[in-house]
Amino acid sequence: MDTYLPNIILKKIFEYRIDLECSLTHYYQLIKTFILISKRIQLEVLPKVRYSYRFTIDCSQPKEINLLKNLNKLTGIGDLQYSMELPLTEITSFVNSDIGDQIYKRITQLDMRIGDRHNMRPEILDKFVNLHRSCFTLSLRPKDMSVIHQAPYDRFKVNEVELLVPTLQIDDSLFHLLFNSNSISLIFMYGMDISIPKSIQLSSGFSGNINLTELRLSNVKMKSNDTALLISKSVSLQKLVLNNIRFLDEQPTPILDAVIQLQNLQRFVFISGKIQLKDTVYLLNNLKCQDVMVNIDTLQCEQNENLLATINNPFIKNFCFSKIVTLFNHPQRDFNFITIWRQLSALETIEIVPNTDHQWASIVYKLTNLKSIKIIEDFYPDSTQLFISDLVSANLPKLTSISIENSQYHNVELKSISLSHNHFINSITIGYISFQEILKILELEVTRQTLMLFSVSYVITVGTESLSELIPFIVKNKVLHTINIKRRMGTKEKLFNVYNSILYILKNNSNIRNISFPNKGKLSEDTHNEYKLLLQSDRILNLWHIGLSFFNRPDLTSILIQSSISSNTPQ
Repeated sequence: MDTYLPNIILKKIFEYRIDLECSLTHYYQLIKTFILISKRIQLEVLPKVRYSYRFTIDCSQPKEINLLKNLNKLTGIGDLQYSMELPLTEITSFVNSDIGDQIYKRITQLDMRIGDRHNMRPEILDKFVNLHRSCFTLSLRPKDMSVIHQAPYDRFKVNEVELLVPTLQIDDSLFHLLFNSNSISLIFMYGMDISIPKSIQLSSGFSGNINLTELRLSNVKMKSNDTALLISKSVSLQKLVLNNIRFLDEQPTPILDAVIQLQNLQRFVFISGKIQLKDTVYLLNNLKCQDVMVNIDTLQCEQNENLLATINNPFIKNFCFSKIVTLFNHPQRDFNFITIWRQLSALETIEIVPNTDHQWASIVYKLTNLKSIKIIEDFYPDSTQLFISDLVSANLPKLTSISIENSQYHNVELKSISLSHNHFINSITIGYISFQEILKILELEVTRQTLMLFSVSYVITVGTESLSELIPFIVKNKVLHTINIKRRMGTKEKLFNVYNSILYILKNNSNIRNISFPNKGKLSEDTHNEYKLLLQSDRILNLWHIGLSFFNRPDLTSILIQSSISSNTPQ
């Protein structure tokens, strides 16, 4: 009696496999394989497969056009459900390519340049029957401002407008379109002078834009009261970015009050050159938002008692503790919000520059719900090393992912001695690491058997140290599935061959999914033949990326494509 996996399990497997690499080519190769397995998968499983991203089409490549035409046929067979985005440079060539009706139906977003009347013609837009989202961009000042109002906003459920013209003046009609008409869902404005027209301020007709869910203002010039009124009337905002706003009156309090009142805010980014400490503490204590980034160059503090302020906000789950230089009337020069944060147990994801001479152990043990952290050295090597060691040694049960952005000039890295006290970290990403330290970590993992992902930008070698010494420990590790070592620095290595090394690992460790090493050595004919056998075997069922180039080896690239395994081979 045959045993079949339930449809829901197959659906989850397919979604996981597709999510590993967001590309149209990868998706097509997978579907081409899935659709041939059985009629049941064609009719019952593939139509229910879902994922959150859209594919972006590049019609400038003939291969992409052929791929889309082939995908059009599969879409009709399996009733595939996916969505695609068509960039503004590709609309005309796409329409002229005779792709097929199934592909037209799957395009849900068009990117269009305001003023490009050719791409906005009804006969073109009518071909895309399932459009619900658009992104209209204005990067050059138009001769006729009316073109901004001629865009077909009413055709789309979600409209994004990007205004990137510093000299553009926001007149009454444009302000009404953006902020008072419920036509636009996402707005990005750069380098402009913005003010609420007096005609709107003096009337009761400013009800706001209830469909506006995302507002990004960068390097714009505004009055504080205008900014506050604009935010307070945008009651549906889920994402708000205020990047170096030049307040004409330098009074941030009304703006902070307006942000605090937003009930639907999910992400808030505030980047400023200079602000008072008391204003920032007030904001962070009262925000009802989970994902917050506050990046301030200089904190001003007029009274020393403000140093006793604390932040006690249980709503914030994700926060960026960036480097801050203070202008205190106080000996302390550098400051970090984490030292006055009282709800440390609420934090789940943080980014931090450990820039103060602080006893970190008393802080890290309180991060009981921390899941992921990014640590940035930024010229504070001693403090950063102490923070890393204390954090890893704390053995926090929910902390599984750690990323370290360090410098080659200081001996700051993740030490194996600290990791030996930790039973939960399974994902490590680091910029620079010494050969001896990575060797010790991989040797430790043979017994620790916890690390699943290890990504290194540079391994620093000295003397006769060879990357070949790492291979036996990778082979013995049956938990590690991703090992990426991108480059090496230091002494030249004559014996290492990347093709031979990866081949040996894959032949002896079938758990590997993603692997890459520094590009060194050539592919011999014997090794070529061994790869040909290996890539067609069951040993590499888990593999989805191999960091090698098989240029001018069409038989190997064909096998990789059929198996939906990506590589560094030029397309």
